[in-house]
Amino acid sequence: FENFYHSKHSGRKLRWIYNMGGVELTALCFPRRHILVVSAYQALALMVFNSRREVAFREICDATKLPKEECKRQVQSMTVSKHKLLLHQGASK
Repeated sequence: FENFYHSKHSGRKLRWIYNMGGVELTALCFPRRHILVVSAYQALALMVFNSRREVAFREICDATKLPKEECKRQVQSMTVSKHKLLLHQGASK
């Protein structure tokens, strides 16, 4: 996309703002197929589960390279909503 953009717009700077993006993921882990619409950061966290069923929070932070506080915010939002995507174990939220 960058090559296309620069070929059409000379002198402009393209800047990726990942926290403003949205991602559609097809979840095959439920009895029925679901399409999830999540943020780009949440998609990164969910993709860690492609290789394993259980993942520690630190492993998600390490795999996504997100700062700890941002990673915590993104993961926590998927554990406390009405439609929980993730389950958490342990005393802290």
